[in-house]
Amino acid sequence: MSSSAISFAPPRFYLLRKVFQPRELVILGVLLVEILVFWIITPQLNDNGRQFITLGNLAEEARVGSLIGIAAVGAALVILTAGIDLSVGALFGLVGVVAAMLYTHPTLHLPVAVATVLALGVGVAVGLVNGVSVAYLKVPPFIVTLGTMSAGAGLALALTKGTPLPSVAAPFHADAERWLDALRTQVGAVGKFPGVSVSFLFMIALAIVVAFWLNSTPMGRHILALGGSEEASRHAGVRVPRVLLVTYALAGLLAGVAGLFYLAQYRSISSGVGPGKELDVIAAAVVGGVSLTGGKGSPIGAIGGAMIIQLLRSGLVFMGYPQAHAQIAIGLFIVLAAVLDRLIAHLMARFGQRRTLKGDTQ
Repeated sequence: MSSSAISFAPPRFYLLRKVFQPRELVILGVLLVEILVFWIITPQLNDNGRQFITLGNLAEEARVGSLIGIAAVGAALVILTAGIDLSVGALFGLVGVVAAMLYTHPTLHLPVAVATVLALGVGVAVGLVNGVSVAYLKVPPFIVTLGTMSAGAGLALALTKGTPLPSVAAPFHADAERWLDALRTQVGAVGKFPGVSVSFLFMIALAIVVAFWLNSTPMGRHILALGGSEEASRHAGVRVPRVLLVTYALAGLLAGVAGLFYLAQYRSISSGVGPGKELDVIAAAVVGGVSLTGGKGSPIGAIGGAMIIQLLRSGLVFMGYPQAHAQIAIGLFIVLAAVLDRLIAHLMARFGQRRTLKGDTQ
């Protein structure tokens, strides 16, 4: 038999095992445990006559958390390359502001599809600025995204002049109203159950698609490899600048998509919406098991982290704790997740060394 006839088939369900790893199952387990704990410790009605763990309330938490989860998928891609993107919060608000301005402009009646593409294009453009600066100009990601974060927040403030959009004088156009209604649709409403939001379904589908893309395409595998070692990736023929450019552009796009869903759900936006959300977005990725050193983690874990953080914040506030206490608890949770990530990486490295040494002695 000739060597050309030899083929090496991947193991059965190889791609599924790569996408749905034990790390993601642990994140799902933590989320389920969190729901169970809140169900046990908040069995009684609160002062407003509401229970926390109900199907309707969980659907609402999923709707709110999906806004962070969508942006966290993009942030996870950047972190997988061993980078960081602090501008996602500013882009969240800026894209929403630009969309609102285009949807309400008194004389410029653009088709809603064109207005939406232009608004999302702002997120992509800023992402490309980040990518060019990091990939070609060798500016540290922290520095350049800190700059675009500030510039994006300032631009949103300048565009709105500090006032919410839309206004009484400039309401949404009729076609924009229909588009935003479609984005805020609740699917499967039955009785008191409000249904599952389109944003939540979009987040789930997005995370699964991106996870398969990471593990089944050259570009996706290059992102993972880049986080492991940029130098090794370069020697292996990976076009590092192009990979970084695509990654930061996707992060900008998804931050903008999240801002668009925010506008649809709340029907109003201001320059103060975006700043600060980058902390929740990055925290969601970290809590979801995306390693800050790059190369490990997945979008599925990132959206799980977003749900964990959202439920923790709302549950503590529901129990009567001040928002400040909830923020402290989330901060400690993030630190714990980062410490556990480093501990697990250290233990895995030690385990790998022992297996290597054992193999050499045999």
